[in-house]
Order: sequence, then structure tokens, then C-alpha cells
Amino acid sequence: PIYWIRWDYDEPGRQSFRIARDREISEFQNWWIHEMIKTTKPQNERLLLFWTDHFPVEYSAINQESFAIAKQHMMFRQHGFGNFKKLVKAIICDPAMQNYLNGENNNKEAPNENLARELMELFVLGEGAYTEATIKEAARALTGSTINRMKGFEYYLHPRRHDSSVKTIFGKTGRFDGEDLVDILFQQPTASQFLTEKLWSYYVSETERNQSELAQISNAFLQSNFEIPVLLAELFSTQSF
Repeated sequence: PIYWIRWDYDEPGRQSFRIARDREISEFQNWWIHEMIKTTKPQNERLLLFWTDHFPVEYSAINQESFAIAKQHMMFRQHGFGNFKKLVKAIICDPAMQNYLNGENNNKEAPNENLARELMELFVLGEGAYTEATIKEAARALTGSTINRMKGFEYYLHPRRHDSSVKTIFGKTGRFDGEDLVDILFQQPTASQFLTEKLWSYYVSETERNQSELAQISNAFLQSNFEIPVLLAELFSTQSF
């Protein structure tokens, strides 16, 4: 497979590899723009655009893995209109995100904290809703991730690289893995508030906030067990919108 043998090329071969992948990502961009133009559901495309900003991955920083970018996009189409918790569980196993935040380098011998930190700060809870000690424990829960580039960028958990020992995260103790970690994060008080506020900024206003409406939306989102359509329905029903 091309991503497996790329480093066996001489420099002209590697340059040709990069050019071919850049052509693929350009074709993918053009395809998505065409989808935005012709779609009968423009708000779906707009929400997909939001997810690429909420879960950012820089193509140039992941070794021209255009296939991984396209695979992530299709994952957003599968989970981006449903349950937010399921979407977050998908993103921690996403090949592009794993590459971008060094998830593949996260093993029990030397835990890498990048994905754990971004998961809390940018994806679910927001800045200041966690401690450095929590990040370290969360990083241990995320150890062992592996991407198989010989089988279409499939994700799997390598048991020998995963730290299966006891961890303590937000007062809970157990032999937690990535899915357990996500479940614990969504039990925290800011989990429903953080995405509500980001989507408010996206759809309503970046500067004006109605705290009572935000509280109502956030509570409905929480009571639905983090269903994205519920959050959006509440948001679009506000007087501010």
C-alpha cells in the first residue's frame, strides 16, 4: 500500500507521492464544495463545517494522509447529526486525529498527553474544567491506540501498549480505557454547556449571550443524553436566534 512504502522511495519518488496526495485532497475539497452548492440540506453541510473546526486536523501535519482526512469526513457524516457522546468516541479512534495529536505514540511506557488535553479543553469540557493530574490519568486511559495503514487506516487497541492498570479520573477509579474516559467526561457539569456555547457563537452571536436561554438549551441537551438534534432544535427556537 502506498502509505506503507512511501519511505522506501528515493527523494523524487517521495516528491511524486506528495504531489499525488495533494491532488487527492484538492479533489476532495472540490467535491465537498460541490456538495455544499447542490445539497437540499444546506444546514447539514454547515454543521459538518463546524465539526471540522471543533475537531481540527491540519492535513500538512499528518504526512499527506489524504485518505485519513476523507475517512474522517465520512465519519462526521455518520455521527455528526446524532449523539455527541458517540461522535466524541469516534473521534478518539479517528486515524487523522490520532496522527495529528500523536495518539499512536501514546503507550504505557511513555504516555503522550496531547489527545487527552485537547479532548478536555477543546472538544468536551472547556478550559479550566480539569487539572494537570487529570490529564495525566486520562492520557494513560488512551494508551495503546494503533492505526493499520495496510488495511484502510483501521483503528485498533494494542493490548501490550495499553495501560490496563487502575486510574483515577474526576474522582472515579477503575481500569479505564478511552470509551470509559469519554463516559466520565460527559458526567462533568460543563459537558453540556461547552458545546451549547460554541454552537451559540456559531449560529447566534459571538458577542451577545442570553444566559437564561443558554441554560435552557444546555439543560435540554443534558436531559437528552447529548443528542445534537435536541440542542439545535432548542437553539433555533430561542428568541435570540
